[in-house]
Amino acid sequence: MIKKLSQIDKYFIIAFFIGLAIRLIAIPFAMSSGGDSVVRIFIAQEWMKDPAIITSGVWGPLHTYLTAGILYIWNDTVYAPLLLNCIFSASVAIPLYLFVKREWSESAAFFVACMYLLFPVGIRYGLDTLTELPFIFFIVLAILFLSYARSEQGNWKHALIAGLMITIAGSLRYESWGLTPFLGLLLWKKWKEMFLFFVISAIFPIFWMTGNYLEYQDPFYSFNWSVDWVTNVSGFAEGVTIIDRINRFLFYPRALIFGLTPLAFLVCCAGIFFVLYYRQKQWVWIIPFVALSGTYILNAVRGEFSTQVRYSINLAIFMIPFAAEWYVRQKENKRFLYSAIVLISILPLSYLHYIIPWPFDFPHPVPHQVSPIPRLDEAAVNISKSQIRISEEYPGGLLLDFYAWDETYYIALMSRKDPSSIFIMPGEEHEPIELERLEKFLENNPSGILLLTETHRYIEIQSTNDGEQIMITGYPKLLFIERVEKVEDVTFYKYTLNP
Repeated sequence: MIKKLSQIDKYFIIAFFIGLAIRLIAIPFAMSSGGDSVVRIFIAQEWMKDPAIITSGVWGPLHTYLTAGILYIWNDTVYAPLLLNCIFSASVAIPLYLFVKREWSESAAFFVACMYLLFPVGIRYGLDTLTELPFIFFIVLAILFLSYARSEQGNWKHALIAGLMITIAGSLRYESWGLTPFLGLLLWKKWKEMFLFFVISAIFPIFWMTGNYLEYQDPFYSFNWSVDWVTNVSGFAEGVTIIDRINRFLFYPRALIFGLTPLAFLVCCAGIFFVLYYRQKQWVWIIPFVALSGTYILNAVRGEFSTQVRYSINLAIFMIPFAAEWYVRQKENKRFLYSAIVLISILPLSYLHYIIPWPFDFPHPVPHQVSPIPRLDEAAVNISKSQIRISEEYPGGLLLDFYAWDETYYIALMSRKDPSSIFIMPGEEHEPIELERLEKFLENNPSGILLLTETHRYIEIQSTNDGEQIMITGYPKLLFIERVEKVEDVTFYKYTLNP
């Protein structure tokens, strides 16, 4: 039988829909703020042209399926993927509420769910097309069913569902592969359930490693490609000073402090302290948090893992539940006041990056990506609007010289062109031009618009009697260009391939 909802359950449902509404209302003001998010949309668009089971590659396949699914329902490459991520972003609160309700109390669960729904980084990346929010949705479902499996009434069905959630999460982000042994060990008193959990959670990793071995003769291709990109292509591991290593060591702690916001972070830390000091049963849930935090920090210091605020979401979701322990240890007549102060402080404190002046030649202690809504500067918006207007006058391909990571890919996305009609010059330190893809692009788009920056690293402009032309590094043919207009610090040209 379905249990009757309690008053707090009803309050949670209201809070959930308010949290979802906040995210949906913010969609028109959000700007996709990273190359990965736009590339994922492009990959989904290309996959939709020839759908098939993805068996190998760098990124797991589930996000491609999810993005393609929402694009099939609503064919809007700008807003449809954001809608999907907003739903995932808010929906994480549901299994989180149920988990904390089981492990602590109903009122503590309501407080923790509200804290998550206001979590600035969770809101921000719910307004982007990345994997972190769908990933933590399945991770929290996994720990919820692990909580059931660990109890006296728990059985193999709970362990099976937990393993299934982990293997689904593993098809989004590979952190779940490393988390699996630490989560599975929480069933140490139930060997049969532990074994079943490990078997089910290994389904996708085995499938993916087999596919990569057959395709690339390397079962760990995804990991090796990522490490090579960070260490060799991006130059992240080059010229690293002691100051750089200290900054990398402190990056994820800083991302948590200012991502959760300082007061909420202290509440979570106090909860962890109380759990350990009073030897509460919930201490076991600290294990995956410590394991993942250590992995992130160690690999960041070694230069094998980039420092991105969005990755801190995967850490925060293991930390936030411990706010419940702080909550239950407050005097009942003070709980509402104290918890209200914490919740009210979250959104204002998420703008500390802009509030605290920082004239020093050293990274700002507050990463700018902790603010709730991803925004770009006015220059990028002006360039994007000009590109749309100019492309209407000069249809064809869109050849983008690399401008900046967020801005270049934002311009590409807002063009709403098919990915086959867009080519973006490399942006990383040692990233080569994909000449085969460039050749195919120019064959299919022999004319169009070129956006040229002032540096144009891979493009050489030549003046001739017939006008200006450009030579692209490694590409044998010339492109004739005709200046259209300059916008901000970039120049638009009409290009025509020299036959």
